[in-house]
Amino acid sequence: PTVDEQSRTNDTTAMQMGRYLFSLTPMSYSMARPSGETVFGTRGTWFSLHNHTHVFDKTGDPVAVMVYHWLRLRSTHEILSYHPVCKSQIPYEMDDSRPLYQFATLTRRLWPIFWNRWDLQRVNC
Repeated sequence: PTVDEQSRTNDTTAMQMGRYLFSLTPMSYSMARPSGETVFGTRGTWFSLHNHTHVFDKTGDPVAVMVYHWLRLRSTHEILSYHPVCKSQIPYEMDDSRPLYQFATLTRRLWPIFWNRWDLQRVNC
């Protein structure tokens, strides 16, 4: 796998993604290893102008928040972290009383229309 044409890892990890069918909130998934051990889980918000999906590790501790912006020309997802990328970074928004910091932006390209192409832009300080 590569990001910005730079190799980030040489290992491939198989994961199973499952959706909670009877969840009251959208975007509720679990990520597990082939052995069945849960690694990550998500919980979506009921409805807001910026659809939030909270990502948790296997112990239930929050890891990140993904925000989908409605009413934009291109599909855009903000990936927010509970830890700043650099010391001078100001919070993007708050999750209850915890600050969230922008980590990356995932944007769908307009062209070509027939294939899904996305750009990942990490925050640089």
